[in-house]
Amino acid sequence: MNKFLNLTTLVAAIWWSTVLFEWATISDAHSGEASITLAGSELSQTLVLTPAIVILVALIARYRKVSNLVMLFAALVASWSSYLAFSLNPAASPAAVDGLEKITGMVGTVAASTTTIAPIAYLVLGISVAVLAILSAFAKVGQRVIESEQAEEPTDPKSVWDSQS
Repeated sequence: MNKFLNLTTLVAAIWWSTVLFEWATISDAHSGEASITLAGSELSQTLVLTPAIVILVALIARYRKVSNLVMLFAALVASWSSYLAFSLNPAASPAAVDGLEKITGMVGTVAASTTTIAPIAYLVLGISVAVLAILSAFAKVGQRVIESEQAEEPTDPKSVWDSQS
């Protein structure tokens, strides 16, 4: 089994767990006491689904059907999700606006957010998954060349077959 494929699956599983951590504390800009904390899964459903897609694609790649292209697709998905996490504004998310409206009782409040280390961990792990997926895609190409060279060499010489007859 390809070691980069195994590492991609493992890091993607860890990457998927980072959306469960607290990502941001959203507070009302006008009153300091009204605040809510949101996890990454509450901020964006896309950030929850993309690690699952990468894990599914890595499992499909184990069947060796165009696995190098499949892993390049996984790298593209991981890169896209990392970009979304990088450009995410927690204060403008629908979950933050809805939560502040429930707490303050005012519609259209202006929110301020402070983020934790979890979005940075998600971003770093997403980039790591993308790099490992690319390495996995190109490592499989190298393994296939070696396997095809070994397949050309006969494992049983003709004399062995003749002696058994």
